[in-house]
Amino acid sequence: MRLVSQFASVGSMSRAMTRTSSLLDQTTFRLSSGKRLQRAADDASGLVLSELARSTANGSRVGLRNLQDATSLAQVAEGALGETNALLQHARELSIASGNDALGQGARDALASEMEQTFAEIDRISAATGFGGKSLINADETLTFQAGAGENDQVQLEMRAADTASLGLNTSALATAVRNGDVGALDSMDSALFEVQGMRSDLGAFANGAAHSMQNLSVSLEATERSLSQIEGADMAREAMRFSQHQIMTRGQAALAAQANAAASHVLRLFG
Repeated sequence: MRLVSQFASVGSMSRAMTRTSSLLDQTTFRLSSGKRLQRAADDASGLVLSELARSTANGSRVGLRNLQDATSLAQVAEGALGETNALLQHARELSIASGNDALGQGARDALASEMEQTFAEIDRISAATGFGGKSLINADETLTFQAGAGENDQVQLEMRAADTASLGLNTSALATAVRNGDVGALDSMDSALFEVQGMRSDLGAFANGAAHSMQNLSVSLEATERSLSQIEGADMAREAMRFSQHQIMTRGQAALAAQANAAASHVLRLFG
């Protein structure tokens, strides 16, 4: 009976050593990775919360990049409209210059030709302006940007065409008016200028709004990452203490197991 009891003690000690070794491995992982959660068994609810927080953080990072792209796009469009505005101002000046009877027909024809070239450049800018392969000011369009991790975290930008036809300019009639020294077409150019200035104002307002959205998203991302760290981060001081404790237990158990095995072997030799 004593021999059976001795063997039972050795088996119990072996199980204890296996458990301690497992705890030591777990503590080693936490110390090396800095993470408390390795698998769902460590903390099922904590793992769910950490994955939700990670998903939100990842979505926020992508949303920030989207907003940065949206801001860059708006700046490109606004820059192009700034040139369009300057060209319209120049066309208006040409129209005023033609209203001068001191000019001969040749001079007025030259002014009209320059006006036609000015309008052609406005149309070229409208067709050529783009961002990332997407045309910006050659058609009316609503652009949508995903600005966060949620389905409804979106911002929109209304884009309008800025070619001469869309701005309400009859370029042929305006050139003819310049040739005739007629400045009555100034109203149409003033309307086009007002339209372009409205577009630029909308783009500026969008860029300002996007900047505030990025700031808010950055704050939210920082809070989410802090929460994620608290959920899955290991308490390094506590884990270091456990590591030392498990190491001591492992060595002690190994020493006791060696003694138990030696005693059992001695008893068996007596029966040999």
